[in-house]
Amino acid sequence: MMLKKLFTVLTMTTILTACTNNVSDAAVEINSSSPMVAKQLSFSDISNHWAKSSIEGAVKKGYVDGYEDASFKPEKNVSRAEFVKMVVTAIKEPVNGAATGSEWVVPYIAAAKNKGILRDLDFPADSLNEPISRLEMSRIALRASDSALQNKAVQIDDKSVMYNAAKIGLIQGLSGGELGSGKPTTRAQSVTIIERVMTVISGGKLEVDKAAASFAEIDLRGSNFDTMWGINVKEFPYTHHIGEGLDMFINKVVVIDHTDSNSAYYDLYKDGRISNGQNSYSIAFDITMKNSTKKDHFSFYPRQSISMLDFVGSFTQKK
Repeated sequence: MMLKKLFTVLTMTTILTACTNNVSDAAVEINSSSPMVAKQLSFSDISNHWAKSSIEGAVKKGYVDGYEDASFKPEKNVSRAEFVKMVVTAIKEPVNGAATGSEWVVPYIAAAKNKGILRDLDFPADSLNEPISRLEMSRIALRASDSALQNKAVQIDDKSVMYNAAKIGLIQGLSGGELGSGKPTTRAQSVTIIERVMTVISGGKLEVDKAAASFAEIDLRGSNFDTMWGINVKEFPYTHHIGEGLDMFINKVVVIDHTDSNSAYYDLYKDGRISNGQNSYSIAFDITMKNSTKKDHFSFYPRQSISMLDFVGSFTQKK
């Protein structure tokens, strides 16, 4: 039945266009004597902030504080050192020794490495003052929430980090589900993801941002079939040799849910949808055609070829 359903929707073929963003990070100075005030639960700048409950929960747990002026500064960037300290403190990992001045973070870095949530190659030792990116934050958070990943023999690439973090709800998307993996992390974002880590560690489940998970899966595998329908497919690009010197390369396949305005690429395809009121999906294909022989009066219809490929199970089931 699933193949029949896919065969029907696959007749709606569209060319997918991808966009990229360039992000520049600004530096943040670490100051071990920052004017933080412990046990301050009410702040002047979070009353209407989206992360208010997470901030208050984090402060109550004691792994982050406010400032002397009764503010929290939720949109201030967090450095790599500051995030590592917050995570180590939140998960109550033992910290041996104490350091002051510019060396204040050394015991926390050692504790994070001992736990297996930080590796030497995650970022250079001389760049701890720089803002931690959403990718770096996700990597540490993912390891902190999954003991199997704390094994130093287990390596995980950047794309897999973002997908696995999004798939279980550790990280959610920015505007439109954008992952923003290279963007700096704010104090509000930091405590929010640490609170989610604590939920996972305690056995709880998180709400998943399907748009963010879709974008992460597309970046990793070239499709979002697993996120949308729970179907395992071969990773793209996929090559189909049509014959007569003609090859079709399927670079990406994206499922768009027209009943969900937050679906990945919803705005790009909303005007071209065909709906029956329920189960309204489009599947967009990013394809490249390569012709290596001269042809006279040759016609080819990619949509029909793609439909037949799926119908015979060429790429809908992983080998």
